[in-house]
Amino acid sequence: MNYASTKTVRAASTGSAHADLTVVGGAGHVGIPLVLAFAEAGLTVNINDLNEAGLASLRSGKLPFIEHGAAPLLVKALADKEEDVRETAARALGAIGPDAAAAVPELIKLLDDKEADVRIGAARGLAGIGKGTKEAVAALVKELPNKDPDVRWRAIEVLGGLGPDAAPAAPELLKLLKDSKDAAVRVGAATALAGLGTTSGVVLGLAAALKDSSSQVRHAAAYALGDIGKDAREAVKPLTDALEDKNADVRAEAAFALGAIGKDAKAALPELKKLTKDKHATVKKAAADAIKSIEGK
Repeated sequence: MNYASTKTVRAASTGSAHADLTVVGGAGHVGIPLVLAFAEAGLTVNINDLNEAGLASLRSGKLPFIEHGAAPLLVKALADKEEDVRETAARALGAIGPDAAAAVPELIKLLDDKEADVRIGAARGLAGIGKGTKEAVAALVKELPNKDPDVRWRAIEVLGGLGPDAAPAAPELLKLLKDSKDAAVRVGAATALAGLGTTSGVVLGLAAALKDSSSQVRHAAAYALGDIGKDAREAVKPLTDALEDKNADVRAEAAFALGAIGKDAKAALPELKKLTKDKHATVKKAAADAIKSIEGK
């Protein structure tokens, strides 16, 4: 892990030939403040530590524990000239959570950064802190039509983690679920929509996706409807039809979703009982469990 320059936190490996110094044990409670202090002084610092979990957390832009005093330094890093530094600092602030609330104004400014990675990092930071989510959602929605599939995917991922707060993004996510030519994007959209629950059009949009040409998308749609549970009662008929899907995983997930809906899925019982004789053990179990759930046993 490499921290660099007066305002930086730079994700890299545990070693760099261009470092000014190396802090042994730099991923610990003593090491991290020391690393940040050296970085604040303008030095490029390597971290050498046997704590692989801590190093992995730092590489991903997250502090392995709450380090009081880190937030002000990370806020300064948001203005760094290096794209990866700004992005990593934004994500690290999100990892700190509500204690980094003072960073919200600067993170909101960063939503207009010229680099998409930084904009998404800022939105992720705001999501972690729990403030500025309205601005974050608006910024993420703007990224959904991005030509770069990786950018689209990461925007969808962050929206999915926001849950009901991402409700304003539902129309664009539904559009992606229906029209995107990239199956991975459609899967991501279905997964994100699960957290929006009863937001207008979500259940019906997911139900329509049960007929997608990709089994992965169909599976994701059924899974999402299962997550929504009782409020997905409008999808009982499409889910019942999905019990005959050629893909066993989709059949099992559809059965699970019907079980999650509960007594309002009674119309699916005849087909579920047929499915208890499916040749796949996972499907049979899912069907049997769904029957018990629907019948209240």
